[in-house]
Amino acid sequence: EIITDPTKPMNLFIEGDNYHALSVLKYTHKGKIDVIYIDPPYNTENKDFRYNDCWVDKNDAYRHSKWVSFMNRRLRLAKSLLKDDGAIFISINEEELAQLKLLCDEVFGDANYLTTFTIKVRHEDRILKGDKDFHEVVEYLLLYRRTEAFKPLKRKRDNTSIADYVYEIKDISKHHKMRLGNKSVDVFRPGE
Repeated sequence: EIITDPTKPMNLFIEGDNYHALSVLKYTHKGKIDVIYIDPPYNTENKDFRYNDCWVDKNDAYRHSKWVSFMNRRLRLAKSLLKDDGAIFISINEEELAQLKLLCDEVFGDANYLTTFTIKVRHEDRILKGDKDFHEVVEYLLLYRRTEAFKPLKRKRDNTSIADYVYEIKDISKHHKMRLGNKSVDVFRPGE
């Protein structure tokens, strides 16, 4: 038995296949959701993305269209859950960024595209694998609104000054150095 206080907001966390979860939520939450965040599979050959019971790999000539089909149903369900003044944030890397942008323009309308945030997810000097000529250090976060009723809050102060991003790090722990490939690495044991 779940006891809730009707005077307080209710938050719900659902873990499971997003298509099935979204399908069920459509019965109870259609047009009631303020914000949705989706972190879909990036279609990068990891073994966590399945489609029609077969792996979608780099050599599949239809991998992008299969991924778009996979996402299309989920995005349309997600849109139906949003309030008129709701918004959706979608994480993606460069592998499917172009396809996702075009799909979202179709599903939400290109007039409801607000921006693409660039998120630095790794530091280029800290990549240990030498398997690529270029390693991705950023991912992207697309922001769409359901309708023009969504109004983003404006910043009171621009935080793009470089002074806001200067930090001093003092290394006070014990560690040892080792070579990993052609890189020198600081190794910290548990508790260090």
